[in-house]
Amino acid sequence: MVRSVEEAPPAFDANRDAVRKLYRYVMHDGPVPNPFMRKYCCPCKVALDARAMAEAADVLKGEHDFHSFETGWPNRKSSVRTITHLSVNRAGEYIWLDVEADGFLYNMVRAIAGTLMQVGRGYWPIEMVAEVMNAEDRTIAGPTAPAQGLFLMRVTYEP
Repeated sequence: MVRSVEEAPPAFDANRDAVRKLYRYVMHDGPVPNPFMRKYCCPCKVALDARAMAEAADVLKGEHDFHSFETGWPNRKSSVRTITHLSVNRAGEYIWLDVEADGFLYNMVRAIAGTLMQVGRGYWPIEMVAEVMNAEDRTIAGPTAPAQGLFLMRVTYEP
């Protein structure tokens, strides 16, 4: 559902002119997949601990080098980004991750989601996310989560 739209100038470039973007990643960890949602969420066969995922995600807030969460590096001059908002929420069998930042690297949100799912499944301790970020090595992070479930929610532009 679109809640608001504002016309941007013809020269607007979403990669260069946006000051913040908000992405949402949706996961379903119920025992029976919903066939109507298969294109809109990532199915998880193992129940996820949303509290552990939220605690692990705290270390990602703020300005950091997110090289560990970028696929196909280097495709930008710098992998330093600032996450201004990051939350993990649950409603029934659905968990969603909201990430707002001043910019995103290729597959950054999906790599963060895949890493946090490793914690949520109990495969990794909460502290592992900090180790992944500090390693600045994509091979240390969790798998890139599937594309279904990723949504661009908002682009903030300040002329």
